[in-house]
Amino acid sequence: MSTIQADHPKSHCIRVAKVFDWMTRSSTIQFERPVFKKKKQKIQHEKICRHFRIANPAEYPAILWEHHSSVPTTGTIWICNNSQYGEAMSVFVNHEFVFSVLRGQSRSITVAKLHSLAVTNEGKHEVKGTFHIAVHRKLSFVSEEQFDISALENARFFSDEKGYPLSSEQEKITCREKRDSSEQKRRRIILPNGETILLQEIQFVQEGYVCLEFEDCIIGPFAFSHEETYLLYAPIHTIVNTAIENVHCYEEFLQSNEKEVCFIVNLIISFDMTIEVLKDENRSINGTFGMPRRKSSVTTVGTPIPVWTDTSTFAINGTIVVENNGTIGVSATASLEVKGTAVTDFTGGPGEAQSITLNNIESIAIAGAGGTGTASVKVAFSLNYKF
Repeated sequence: MSTIQADHPKSHCIRVAKVFDWMTRSSTIQFERPVFKKKKQKIQHEKICRHFRIANPAEYPAILWEHHSSVPTTGTIWICNNSQYGEAMSVFVNHEFVFSVLRGQSRSITVAKLHSLAVTNEGKHEVKGTFHIAVHRKLSFVSEEQFDISALENARFFSDEKGYPLSSEQEKITCREKRDSSEQKRRRIILPNGETILLQEIQFVQEGYVCLEFEDCIIGPFAFSHEETYLLYAPIHTIVNTAIENVHCYEEFLQSNEKEVCFIVNLIISFDMTIEVLKDENRSINGTFGMPRRKSSVTTVGTPIPVWTDTSTFAINGTIVVENNGTIGVSATASLEVKGTAVTDFTGGPGEAQSITLNNIESIAIAGAGGTGTASVKVAFSLNYKF
């Protein structure tokens, strides 16, 4: 038990979050992303057939065929040694030795990435022969089909990095501090009253993903990132919390003159960001005694009915509400007595409710003040005492 609670048993020590700074700011993120046309592929076939002759031994292999394009090429090579003498030839594919071919023989090989074919003789005499290459090239080209961008209206949604839709406001845009507290810049600000305070310059990064949906096709996700800097009163050991709300996305589709671009999407994202700078602290508060409404019955004229009596030594103030649930025109009216004295001009007829705030309340009672019969009366009060 704390010292305050020992001296004042009705005091309370609570742990609360103290707000050092708080703001809500509306922000807008705008960015453009191109949507490229779908690329198609086709296979181009080519057959090459040539005769060759190598007269003398060479230091380097003789190039029979070479392909310089970056287009992926697959090929099957067949080569035959037609030399008059018993000379063998060495065959090189992509500048690497693959096999030897003896006089009167032939061999073949299929290569996934074919760039060159070369041979060299292994003896002193000339070699000659024939080779065939069946080449297959995979060509990519941009589709010329037209795209109706009007069908994309109202077809966007927030997603994660893999394109799965998000529904929660907190998930649509993530917010984080760009730097930790040790790296924050500080500025001294002079207030209108002449007081000087130290504010921290804090950077926030908002990030997320947006997708477009067209028929059964998902385009995206398009990543976005936005940075903002705020001056906040964030002393050491405080915690900065952020919350993103009211997230909306609007899109505009623009035509493009580039051959490979289908259209350009201009995305505008608006949201509200609430920033709170908090720190948990222990606080001692004044006690508050609250009572629910009590139901009593009063008669036309009778002895006051006690509702509450102060047994402490504290000065107490509070608000009292009296509600007369009697039958209009039949039941008795109700009056309020505080400290044994009727409160002036405080009389509640059937079907009426009144409230009043008073100081130095020592007791509360109700009594019948007129009318006939008995009335059901409810009394509620909230009392505050200071020590």
